[in-house]
Amino acid sequence: MDTKIIFCEWLKRIDPDIIYDIGSRDGREAIYFKKIVPNAEVTAFEANPILFKKIAMLPEFINGSIKIMPAAISDKTGTTKFFVPDVNYEAGYDTDWRLGTGSLKEKVSDGSKTQVYVKTKTLDSLLSDSIDKSIALWIDVEGCSYEVLSGMSKIADRVKMIHIEVETERFWEGQMLFDDIVCLLVEKGFYLAIKKIYKHGQGNAIFLNKKVAFNRMIRYKTYIYAYLLSRIRITKRSIMKRLRAFPLSFAQILI
Repeated sequence: MDTKIIFCEWLKRIDPDIIYDIGSRDGREAIYFKKIVPNAEVTAFEANPILFKKIAMLPEFINGSIKIMPAAISDKTGTTKFFVPDVNYEAGYDTDWRLGTGSLKEKVSDGSKTQVYVKTKTLDSLLSDSIDKSIALWIDVEGCSYEVLSGMSKIADRVKMIHIEVETERFWEGQMLFDDIVCLLVEKGFYLAIKKIYKHGQGNAIFLNKKVAFNRMIRYKTYIYAYLLSRIRITKRSIMKRLRAFPLSFAQILI
């Protein structure tokens, strides 16, 4: 099950005013989100100073259609240590996946790293003035997901959907795990819609604001999509084409 495809399909339907790509790494997600929801205000956040400079030089960020901020999103505003992996940054992510493993937390094992100090901001501090705007979040922050969500109290009701990297095993010192994140988001009024955890203990989950989660059409298409993707060997494009063809009345009958 590809949670990114589901998230992007829902983005089109929810049509949020603001999309945050938190832990952007190379800017790819932010660029794609802007392509499929062109009217949204898309902002990428990358705390690794080396990756930030690379993203800022991409045409989509130079022309201002997508914003980029050199900051880590966390549960408090200020300055703190950030662990930058010592890898060849000219290699590209497709060659060395460790490029995107910088974190506010120190990894339990493997790899040397350099400590730098970065600015931290909370979602509340960034979005408190956007009173009437709906929000979608893409979060990939290497063990710091819980802290990002903890800084989202005042604006939680305006967040319609969250795609977040989660772990069931501890990869970073002091990190909170998947069950902790579920409890936190349920308290904030969210519903776990989809999760995909791999054997090594890391994966992704999509949470929906309860007002969105109980939209019958979205729920129905989610279940059908997951079934098709896991059971039938057809292309993802073909799956999405089939899903769009289902009328609402048919969905209402089956739910």
